[in-house]
Amino acid sequence: MRISVLLPALTLAASVAAKTLDPLSLIQAPRPGVGIASPTGHAALWAIRSWNQSTLTRSSTLYALHLPNHHDAEESSELEELVPVVHNATSAFWISPEEAAYIIDDVMYVKNLSISQQYIDPRDPGARVGHLPAEVTSLRVARTAKGQGEGTATLVFSAEVYEDGSLNNVKARDDAEAEEWSRVKSYENVPIRHWNKWLKPGKRSQLFSLDLTRNKKGYETSWLFAGEPKNLLNGTRLGAPVPPFGDESDYAVSAEAGLVAFTAKDPAVNAAWHTRQHIYTVPLDGSEAPRQVTHGNIGATSSPEFSPDGNHLAWLQMARDGFESDVRVVQLHNLETKETEQLLTQWDRSPSSLSFAPDGENLYLVGEDREQIKLWRLPVLDKRTQSEASQNGSTLQTVIRAGGVGFIDTIPGGGAVITKSSMRSPADLFYLREKSDKLIRLTDITKNSLLHGLDLGPEPYRFNYTGAEGRTTYGWIIPPPGYDRYNKSQSWPLLTLIHGGPEGSWENNWNVRWNPETFAAAGFFTIALDPAGSTGFGKKHQEDILGSWGGRAFYDIRAGVHHILQTFDNVDAERVVAAGASFGGYSINWIQGHNEDGLFKGLVSHDGVFSTLATFYSTDELYFPEFEFGGVPWVAREGYERWNPERFTGNWNTPQLTIAGRDDFRLPESEGISVFNTLQRRGVPSKLLVFQEGHWVVDERNSLRWYTEVIDWLKKYSAEQAPESELLMAETVDASEVDDRASGLLFQHQ
Repeated sequence: MRISVLLPALTLAASVAAKTLDPLSLIQAPRPGVGIASPTGHAALWAIRSWNQSTLTRSSTLYALHLPNHHDAEESSELEELVPVVHNATSAFWISPEEAAYIIDDVMYVKNLSISQQYIDPRDPGARVGHLPAEVTSLRVARTAKGQGEGTATLVFSAEVYEDGSLNNVKARDDAEAEEWSRVKSYENVPIRHWNKWLKPGKRSQLFSLDLTRNKKGYETSWLFAGEPKNLLNGTRLGAPVPPFGDESDYAVSAEAGLVAFTAKDPAVNAAWHTRQHIYTVPLDGSEAPRQVTHGNIGATSSPEFSPDGNHLAWLQMARDGFESDVRVVQLHNLETKETEQLLTQWDRSPSSLSFAPDGENLYLVGEDREQIKLWRLPVLDKRTQSEASQNGSTLQTVIRAGGVGFIDTIPGGGAVITKSSMRSPADLFYLREKSDKLIRLTDITKNSLLHGLDLGPEPYRFNYTGAEGRTTYGWIIPPPGYDRYNKSQSWPLLTLIHGGPEGSWENNWNVRWNPETFAAAGFFTIALDPAGSTGFGKKHQEDILGSWGGRAFYDIRAGVHHILQTFDNVDAERVVAAGASFGGYSINWIQGHNEDGLFKGLVSHDGVFSTLATFYSTDELYFPEFEFGGVPWVAREGYERWNPERFTGNWNTPQLTIAGRDDFRLPESEGISVFNTLQRRGVPSKLLVFQEGHWVVDERNSLRWYTEVIDWLKKYSAEQAPESELLMAETVDASEVDDRASGLLFQHQ
């Protein structure tokens, strides 16, 4: 299939580009999804979302693009043409080699993208297939298996239902209970809320299958729903995908095997203090109950995928129940013999996803490795891989070494479409030629967007230094536009960024919420550190954080700052500031109590821990603090107290901006309010922002305000003439003397 319709410029294009990556340019930059290859590998679908600040509206467009012939793909200086298919659709997929399907307002549509279509009007939704009785939260499709005829497909999708398992009753019950639910909520078991959502008792996400048939009337063809959706998990207490971030990667479909494989929380244990998940399979037609594939006291499972012939099932599995950041180990299950073998048990990396190569003999693995998100190939049917000597990864082949691989969609005939970003660019699509591992660029997302022509400054680069206990520690340097290392007449403030997790990392990929390039563009010599606890550096580096939140990681952060100050003459040691979110926010609050030498002049804490004890009792996932601090507080209290920022509030004197989310159930807003109350009572220059958001700021308007406030605060306290920061109310005030003065406090005190 060759699509020849000309593409108009993306609506995000600007006639005059901004000079640097300011917050508005970042917020209005295109937000691409993943590339989805057609069954024959001739084309791909690609959705791009955008935000218009002038109209305060979101929009999205689904595009199609030609793929190079996978037998003779070569590098080309010309990028593939993007053809708009439809606007504001979700859950797009290929229902046949030339037809794209998608959902608009709970209605499924199909549009023919074959060469015979001289013009594709994106304003036309396409041919209507049918109305879905509930909101679809994710979907996958099992197309007709070889030898089973043409013109049929099975859609597998997820939707939330009540105990009766019926899609048809959901809206009526929601509407009937909405008023009372808004006034009162009743629980007899935890969890009661998760991430940013109150959980409704008896309601869970489950998987459904729905057959589609293709009708031909002369030259006209149409797709129709054949029958009613079948709840594949009906009568069980299983839920899939797994909240709060579960999506179609939590399940796989195979027409060849006639099965759906999925991961689900173990209903025999409480999800609030267990991470245990099992893998299950269930027939596509729902003719049998789900079969449990994994057993025992394991941790989380993820990324189930069938081999192309339907004979094998692979997934990733953690060993320790309760540890959400445990190493993921590859599992390979023979569906006929029911035998499972573990692969790469001694590999010192943790893949985040997997998929079978078209030949069925290799697995592609995506995962972090030293601040890159790489792609590896593992020959799973090779006896060497299965041997004990190869469990350390000696048979792995690195396919993509640099950048941030986000998704791989393999093509049955060979090759794959890769979605990959970098620290300086949102995701683009690439074609992977299977035999040579040659990567061919298909798109350039920045070319027709507000990002085009921006001065991003010198390229970011990695550095290392000596951290806690003599261990080599890593980070990124993101120089600001105009920076010249050898120009000693320059003087730059230093911004230290601290990531969340704590099991996380600053990777070479695009990040809208915490974009290092945007901070550098604001005039900061920016460093993004990966202290103890960071992922992608091996098990020991990651697990050095356990029971040592304010220990090794804090040492690594200070050591990283001192290394930069000693290395770069034109970075000003009197203008050092720091910012972080989640664990990074905790680190900021910890720095507050341990900044005796005044190294940091200004701080920003987003959704950070104030009291390790209080957060245990109020958080949504109890397993997290239990594992990080060594148990429950009434047994392991010392582990919580030792690293509790609240213990050191008597030392707090550094100006700080604190940010909290009204709907943050991971670290409730009371933590941020507690920080602000403490700073205000001590007379420390401080400011509080409370967003109607969860743990992350995702609304574009709020994001713009967030960046503006954070950058302004950091600039204020890293300026060459920064305001005095001595305590304004450091003296102890007797309770009997406190009067109505308190009622006059604003959300900042400077």
